[in-house]
Amino acid sequence: MDAHQHQHGGSDTPAGDRQRPDGGHAHSGHEHGGHEHGGHEHGGHKHGGHEHGVGHGHGHHPYLPAHIDLTALAVPDTMALLRPVLPEPPAAICEVGAGLGALAAALAGAGYRVTAVEPDPDSAAAAADRGLDVVNAELRDHQAPGRYEAVLFTRSLHHIEDLPGAIEHALGLLTPSGVLVLEEFARERANEAAARFLYDAIDLLAAAGVASTSQEDDEGRPQPTDPWQRWQHNFVPSGHESPEEAAHRPLHTGTDIVAALRAAGLTVTDEPTIGLWRMVAQRLADTPVANDVARRVRDTEARRLADGSLPALGRFLVARR
Repeated sequence: MDAHQHQHGGSDTPAGDRQRPDGGHAHSGHEHGGHEHGGHEHGGHKHGGHEHGVGHGHGHHPYLPAHIDLTALAVPDTMALLRPVLPEPPAAICEVGAGLGALAAALAGAGYRVTAVEPDPDSAAAAADRGLDVVNAELRDHQAPGRYEAVLFTRSLHHIEDLPGAIEHALGLLTPSGVLVLEEFARERANEAAARFLYDAIDLLAAAGVASTSQEDDEGRPQPTDPWQRWQHNFVPSGHESPEEAAHRPLHTGTDIVAALRAAGLTVTDEPTIGLWRMVAQRLADTPVANDVARRVRDTEARRLADGSLPALGRFLVARR
């Protein structure tokens, strides 16, 4: 792992049953498998990570097949956010932490000239197999001053250790009128309602035999039964994490990232978005109903965000000079 950047990003996964979900981009690096998070392929795995606490399937249903790839749901969602803020095609765009290249491929298909920057060699090779222009490097090593009209971080910036340095380097890649666009987590906004939504959905789907869960975390410790305590156990650092657990935790919160963007003198718009659905979907097995279940969970979360009964655990950021 590079000292500059967490290689294993942040998945959306709750702790305990680590698998590589995707849910989101994961980090700057691998698309993973489910990794939000950080990774995602895009929506599906990006890599990196696992959501802490979400599990392998050694819980209720050890026979469950591989987890689903959420790309079909996640990429259109992100594209819908991007279209109003990106310049018109064929603008030059750089995606940092492109993972397997699903989002970059969608942007290229829309007529953009896309460069996918991805430090993980396997993920970079997979992205190149899509016919993309891929740079297998860390962000700091990609030297292309003033080349791009937009630089995208899709759930990847939270894994780069030097946050001000990464923002400064990304700005150097932009044209004078270029835009910095980020899709990020906002787990610091979590509350008891969010925790109950997440774990009630996971436990219900696991009981129905279409998702995996575990009663223990990665260290063999029992998961708390109370949803909020379970969230705290899985997502709030205790100082006693194993090296693997520590490697999968985001280095920066969404609040940290917004503050760093503003400290760089940028004007930032901050749109609240949903994020829990990816964490649920990362647990779904690859069954005929999986995509429909994921879509329904996503739509339910969106309705509850709109009516104020759930917090926004995602944020879509647009930063301009």
